[in-house]
Amino acid sequence: MELFWGIAVMVVGGMASVVDNWRHAVVNPEHRIPWIGRPPALPRAWYVARAIMGAATVAGVVMVMNATEMPFVMVAVLTAAALLPGFFVSVAHNRRIKRLRFEGAPQ
Repeated sequence: MELFWGIAVMVVGGMASVVDNWRHAVVNPEHRIPWIGRPPALPRAWYVARAIMGAATVAGVVMVMNATEMPFVMVAVLTAAALLPGFFVSVAHNRRIKRLRFEGAPQ
């Protein structure tokens, strides 16, 4: 049962990652979200989603490692899989901004 709750908590961390990246994309509709550093504008209470994401992901990793005899590498792959949807939100936003800048450039 602990394995189920560990994976469930990791999914909550992944969804918090999606919410965090989506909120950054909404607040910065004309700016790219940088990979390192902060975007030009931050949403209100931006730290809440990141705190939930970090705490839930770490708690999920600990629960999964306690419930199974999985090596750490496998748990790291599960963690990456949980956080990947948030990464895709950021990539989609940055590609949209790049496409808008390219289409709006004078020829």
